[in-house]
Amino acid sequence: MLSFVMIVGLLGGMKLDVRAEEQVIDTVEIKVKDPVPGQSFPGVNDVSVITPAGEIEVTEVEWWKNGTQVLQGTVEYNTKYMVAVWMKAKENYKFSKNPKIIINDSSEHISWYRFEDYKGIRATHDFQATAPDPAKTINSIDINIDLPVGGQPFPSEVPSLSNATGMIEWMNQGGVRVSGLAEYDTKYIAQIEYEAKNGYVFADNVTASVNGEPASFMIIEGTNNKNCLITRTFQTAKEGQAQTISNIAITAPEPVGGQKLPYFPDVTYETTEVRGTGINWYKGTSVSDANAASGTAEYNTVYTMRIRYDARDGYIFGSDTTASVNGQPEKCELGTDKKVCYVTYTFPATGAEPSGGDYKIEGNNSNYVPGSNKPLSFRGDGDYDKFLRVEVDGSKVEKTNYTVREGSTIITFKPNYLATLSNGTHTVEMFWNINGAVKSAAASFHIGEKSGEVVHGNTGTTQPADNTESEPRHVCSFEWVIALDPTTGADGLEEYKCTGCGVVQESHPIPASVAVVKDFYGKVKEAPEKGSITYDSGKLYTISDYILKKMAERNDVAVTVKFEYQNKKYQIIFPVGLDYSAVLNDEESMYGYFGAAARLGLKVTGQ
Repeated sequence: MLSFVMIVGLLGGMKLDVRAEEQVIDTVEIKVKDPVPGQSFPGVNDVSVITPAGEIEVTEVEWWKNGTQVLQGTVEYNTKYMVAVWMKAKENYKFSKNPKIIINDSSEHISWYRFEDYKGIRATHDFQATAPDPAKTINSIDINIDLPVGGQPFPSEVPSLSNATGMIEWMNQGGVRVSGLAEYDTKYIAQIEYEAKNGYVFADNVTASVNGEPASFMIIEGTNNKNCLITRTFQTAKEGQAQTISNIAITAPEPVGGQKLPYFPDVTYETTEVRGTGINWYKGTSVSDANAASGTAEYNTVYTMRIRYDARDGYIFGSDTTASVNGQPEKCELGTDKKVCYVTYTFPATGAEPSGGDYKIEGNNSNYVPGSNKPLSFRGDGDYDKFLRVEVDGSKVEKTNYTVREGSTIITFKPNYLATLSNGTHTVEMFWNINGAVKSAAASFHIGEKSGEVVHGNTGTTQPADNTESEPRHVCSFEWVIALDPTTGADGLEEYKCTGCGVVQESHPIPASVAVVKDFYGKVKEAPEKGSITYDSGKLYTISDYILKKMAERNDVAVTVKFEYQNKKYQIIFPVGLDYSAVLNDEESMYGYFGAAARLGLKVTGQ
């Protein structure tokens, strides 16, 4: 027998593992508080563990809407949400390979996955839509839309409401979607879909009218009264017939002394059935050749504007066609065939010429060498703190194209801006606000070759045009170079430039869309796995097959695109798992976001 001492000695040389074997959790049942409209989203403290009590810990709660995680804000009305609950087994416990997950008394439609060697689990559960807000129910819709005209494209614009955004599709009598040009003497169905904005829903029986006549209304099934369809049938005129234009609404800035008289596109009109084809200006109120005016407006002078408008195909001007300029009613003077209309409007007198002050600019008659990549400066003797702006050839120069500093006022044009100006003589004018009056000083500068001189690039020196020196004259060798890279907010510049002296023979812009494509693709490519990104494409409201293909290659990523169209902001969500084949397997290579959404079964909503 071993003595007690021997036993103790043997045990002393051994290491005993006294850790209990991890127990396996086969069933997890939790209760998650329902999201309540107008309140904060339930968090970790709003999740109760029913079983196994005390053996797991809820570490995080996420809320998702339409495939995008909700990171802040309050619960919306009439909205479906998905909750994701992160749980971790406590010490000496772990989850089984296939645990049963019960959330809010249901084990149906629950997704989950394990992590950290069976110690953690993430489970998701879908909630039914939250309650609608009865105080924000839409009960009526009254809209006006443009009608289809034979030989013209189908109208694509539909007015946005204060509580809903919409889109329009045109169908033939058989209910088949149509595109291209409308036919003459044909009935078409306008199908307008509206989506209620956050906090609003449609009533079951909305009273709808289109262009003043009752229209059919229905709730789109499965949208919880968030989406509706309005339909009404219209007929195009017979070929040879034309519709009468009722009114031309014109907005025109007033002439300003010392500035150019306004022309298109400064003068705008809201009527889509016409196109402006010319503007003539006259001094005083008489419209005659003797009073014709152009160029820069004079001070203290009355001007009359006369605009010609042509009716588009399928339209004519009628004897009762009216016009308005800046909200004031005016006559529409008809041409002989009712396809032309003239609108005349007289503006108040321009202001008086600024008085006092003898201001000058140093640097008059300066010469700039194209391709020298050097700035060009002018000094005006007005005070720096009174400086307002600088104009070149009568147009205001954006502040990004020059710097200004004291001494008295020193303007320095940047090389990238100077590269956009044509060869020849240009005017420069600086403006100051002196005791409430606008004062200015003007000068001129020249770009390129002056009469009697040959300008050498990079050197900034000149020599006689006949060049009697024995040294051979420089012979330019041109090639295209990128002078300014495009950005997502501005065009770039490419120049046909001499590699020796740097003189620029011609140039053209590089569209900002080139940079947008690169930026957009980069964000999609670098997105985290199963993540989401938001991209703001600004006023670029088109998307190419190239980008759509890249998005299809990363369809594990939810992509939200924001864009601006006709001064209104929209967004479209490309969800995870989207099938892009509808836009990749057709003949089109470029889409507007509205068209892409229609083909992919997505919705464009207002921001």
